[in-house]
Amino acid sequence: MILPSMVSPVGVYLMRTFADASVPRELVDAARVDGAGELRIFFTIALPLMVPGVVTVLLPSIVGIWHNYFLPLIIFSRNQMYPLTVGLGLWSQRAQNSGDAVLFPLVVIGGLVTVIPVIVLFLVLQRYWRGGMLLGSIAN
Repeated sequence: MILPSMVSPVGVYLMRTFADASVPRELVDAARVDGAGELRIFFTIALPLMVPGVVTVLLPSIVGIWHNYFLPLIIFSRNQMYPLTVGLGLWSQRAQNSGDAVLFPLVVIGGLVTVIPVIVLFLVLQRYWRGGMLLGSIAN
C-alpha cells in the first residue's frame, strides 16, 4: 500500500524541475572528469543539493499515506492489517451506533496519537526547508 502511494506525477515533476534548478551542470561535469561514476555523483553531489526538494515532496506524501482511509479499507481484508485511521473510524462508528460513551475518549486520544508522529516529522525536517530557503541568498 505504501509503495504505490509514494510515487505521484506531481512529485516526479517537482523533483525533475528542482533537480534542473539546484544541481549545476558544471559540477556534474567536473565530477565526471574527476572519474566519479553516476551513482557516486548522485549520492555525493546531487542528493545533498536536492535535500530541500526531496523533503518538500516527501512530507506531503507521507502525510497523505499516514492519513489515508479508503485505500487500506479496500485493500486489507483482515482487521489486524488496518492502520490507525481506519481503526479510529470503525471505533467512532461503533460508538455512535451503540451509544457507548466509553469509546468516545478512546477515539479522541487515538486521534491525538495519530497526529503526534506527523507533527514530530514536521519539526524534525523543518531545518531542511529553512536551509533550502537560505541557500539562494548566498552570493556567488
